[in-house]
Amino acid sequence: MRTRIRRSMPEVRLEMTPLIDVMFLLVTYFVFALVLMIRADVIDLTLPSLDSGRPATGTAITIAIDDSGAIRLDGEVVRLDALAEQVRAVQQENPGATLLLAFDTQGKMGPGLAVIDTLMGAGITRFSMVGKPSGAIESGADAASPDAGGS
Repeated sequence: MRTRIRRSMPEVRLEMTPLIDVMFLLVTYFVFALVLMIRADVIDLTLPSLDSGRPATGTAITIAIDDSGAIRLDGEVVRLDALAEQVRAVQQENPGATLLLAFDTQGKMGPGLAVIDTLMGAGITRFSMVGKPSGAIESGADAASPDAGGS
């Protein structure tokens, strides 16, 4: 006599753990992207067009002087008398970073010259100027002329 073994089909389960993990990764990515986009839009500069230069690559430390003459180091407003000290501190944290100077074309040149004088007086002579490419370069990315600040 042959007995028949009856096997029940296992219940179909939808595992939620991998789906939740993927959702948290996506949320993290979009929050990080949003933070970077907001930081890039905080400093509204009209950059000059540059004919010479090359695109900036690698890690950068940015000093921006807007049309009102405010000086920003990586987006944070700084005073001129504390600028050299703060630039040195940031350079110690990022030893291979390039120092970039960005000037608004609508601003006056006085604050820009004061920044350059302060940096050079403190012995910081390796920096580049930031601008947008002229008509010859149609990439739309900012460009930096090499070693505009000296050797």
